[in-house]
Amino acid sequence: MNRSRWLIVLGALFIQPCLGAIYGWGVFVPALKASRSELVVMLSADLLEVDPAVHAEVVAEYRALKRQLAVAHEDDRPAAKAQLDQYLADVVPARVQVSDVVWARQFYGFSGKQTQAVFSTGLLVFAVVMIFAGRWQDRVGPRIVALTGGLVLAAGYAVAAIAGPSFPAVLLSIGVVGGAGIGLGYVCPIAACVKWFPDLKGLITGLAVAGFGGGAFLFIKLAGNWGGLLASRGVPGTFLVFAAIFALVVTIGALLLRNPPPGWQPAGFAASAHETASATGNVPAPDFAQARTLRTHAFWMLWLAFMFASSCGLMVIGSLKDFGMREGGLSEVQAEGALGLLALFNALGRIVWGSISQRLGARRTLVTISFLQGLMLLVLLQLGSQTWTLEVAACWIGFQFGGNLALFPLLTAEYFGTRHLGGNYALVFTAYGVGGVLGPMLAGGVWDLLESYRWAFLSAAAGCLAAMLLAAFVRPPRAERTTRDDAGN
Repeated sequence: MNRSRWLIVLGALFIQPCLGAIYGWGVFVPALKASRSELVVMLSADLLEVDPAVHAEVVAEYRALKRQLAVAHEDDRPAAKAQLDQYLADVVPARVQVSDVVWARQFYGFSGKQTQAVFSTGLLVFAVVMIFAGRWQDRVGPRIVALTGGLVLAAGYAVAAIAGPSFPAVLLSIGVVGGAGIGLGYVCPIAACVKWFPDLKGLITGLAVAGFGGGAFLFIKLAGNWGGLLASRGVPGTFLVFAAIFALVVTIGALLLRNPPPGWQPAGFAASAHETASATGNVPAPDFAQARTLRTHAFWMLWLAFMFASSCGLMVIGSLKDFGMREGGLSEVQAEGALGLLALFNALGRIVWGSISQRLGARRTLVTISFLQGLMLLVLLQLGSQTWTLEVAACWIGFQFGGNLALFPLLTAEYFGTRHLGGNYALVFTAYGVGGVLGPMLAGGVWDLLESYRWAFLSAAAGCLAAMLLAAFVRPPRAERTTRDDAGN
């Protein structure tokens, strides 16, 4: 069993990247918001059914104007932006005529709020469904719940592909149905891995959730400059390819999941844990059922900290590519590259911070990353006009945000026990769903109102400070734990 338990980790690494594709939603945002002229320079000539030679000339001229805007001095940027806007408004429609039939399939024309509403709805439904999924998998085990989640997620994207450019259809299929699929699948590999690896909780929890962040990187690149799906197939075609991948890969991963036998421990672990407890006076966390967990102050402090931390990170994830293109003047490839790096470092942060928490303590680690994330959000607005500075900011924010998703399940297990971890973490995770509405919707609303993300990013920095303070003062439920602390938990 000590060897076969690594198959559970493998199953998690199949499932989580597919569920984490929602973090790559930002790759769709420019195409969903684009005008028809902007879509002309985003999509391939074959998809648009236009002359390839004329299309190539227009795309080259557009990219030259974008580069001119990106390198323009601050005083020259308004004129460069006006020249680019005039090119899109007058030149592109005159030189490239696209049929109404093509536009009926490819033109979405969403507002900033609408693009973020799909993302936010998906995150909220994800978190709410996790409450049911956590209790279900606590009763029947992780396999059937994860398998159901993968098929529901795939169905949501398939329906969105078939429905085409309709905001209500995309909101319901990807936001509601797809979000429900993620909620069903997400908790299963995490709970199973924690039960199989009580000796390596920090590292394994980090690995189990790393795929969720890393998957966004893979799907961003698949849709973007590696796979070229958005350019060659458009938004609906990309949705359909994603659906097929989700159905196949999550099914394989789900079949690898199972719980250990009751009372099972890795060889040598039970004795060493007993010796450690005797030597330090620490008492292992009791097992709180969900109703009891809700009555503790610790739960609500963790919930608020998670809500603030998630709203800040998810705001940036949902808007970074659009921020780089519209405020920074970067090309689609440059801004997409920064978003991809954010996803990659999101995954890396989960593993690294999960490992660090084993030495520093999960609570102290959370204080640290909340401070570091808030610090970068204060200066993010000044870093969008250069590719390398936006990439550094993206890596920094992704790395810190990823740590949250490793630390909160650890804190839930440490404070409320592992027996009902699926159900208890589902309750904590509703904070992520609320944050997923507040952060992205704030960013979309601020952009629609001011055509700048400045005040959204500054609000996010304040949220990180609030999360840091809550993490600094939260303690385990007093009645059930001896005074311990400060091993950092």
